[in-house]
Amino acid sequence: MKAAFEEFLNGRLFIPMSLVGLCESFFSTAAQGQMNFEMYSLYPVPGRERADFWDAAGKAAHDQLPKILIKIDEAARAIIHEQNDVEL
Repeated sequence: MKAAFEEFLNGRLFIPMSLVGLCESFFSTAAQGQMNFEMYSLYPVPGRERADFWDAAGKAAHDQLPKILIKIDEAARAIIHEQNDVEL
């Protein structure tokens, strides 16, 4: 993830804004999910709070991230399709 985020930052100026926001959302959600998992795994958080961290990490991994990836795919395909329609 770190290498992918660094690559994104390096090429951000060349990425259309419609994709930049989605990519930022992806990396932000992934980081939050990772942090929630670490809170669940590493720190002695009591009872329900610990379960809440686990639930939040699972929601990010299984609900939010796949939806963001679908949006990124759709936006990238729209950009590519639009560029292919341009006659030079």
